[in-house]
Amino acid sequence: MSKGTNEYVDEEDGRPYQKPEVDVDAINDEIWLRKKEEEEQQQKEINMSIKVLTAKIKYNYDNLRGSFLEHHSSSWGNPESPTPLELEESIKSEVYSWLNDLGIDVEFRKESEDEL
Repeated sequence: MSKGTNEYVDEEDGRPYQKPEVDVDAINDEIWLRKKEEEEQQQKEINMSIKVLTAKIKYNYDNLRGSFLEHHSSSWGNPESPTPLELEESIKSEVYSWLNDLGIDVEFRKESEDEL
């Protein structure tokens, strides 16, 4: 610092020292990268908590009763005797409705008889 001033002077060329400009873009990039890393870490933690359950559902029309029949029979071609596909769709609808209301994601896949 030169005598009598409040400025720092560069010893090599004698010019007053100037603070470097703040690189706002670099700061924003760094903030964005940190947020991205935090989001990726949170997603990893979420993914570790996801479990896949496979359920085998066996049913017999003669054993079905109550509100299930009342609710679904109107969508069947013959309310007294649904086709296997109509019955399967009704059961899927029921399972999806209950679990989805609980916030549980449901995906149905048709498995071959060999896999059962």
